[in-house]
Amino acid sequence: MGYMLHGGREYEFEDRTLAHLKTVMGMKLSKREGFFLSWSVDANRGSGRHEVWISEHAPIAFRFNGGKAPQLNPAWIKALLA
Repeated sequence: MGYMLHGGREYEFEDRTLAHLKTVMGMKLSKREGFFLSWSVDANRGSGRHEVWISEHAPIAFRFNGGKAPQLNPAWIKALLA
């Protein structure tokens, strides 16, 4: 599991998912496109949803637990960009 650090908080994601999110966020932010990132929370973590505003004005960091970069799936990238 890895973490996205944003607004003083850490959000946990599986490393492969996080790698895809990082790629898409970089693509969108390079075009100065702000957006909401939203995801569901599993019942074993309290259920509900997180929604975070992502923009070029807020620092974002990524911390991966795995030592090897996950392989990216172009279909996932395309879906996340939509």
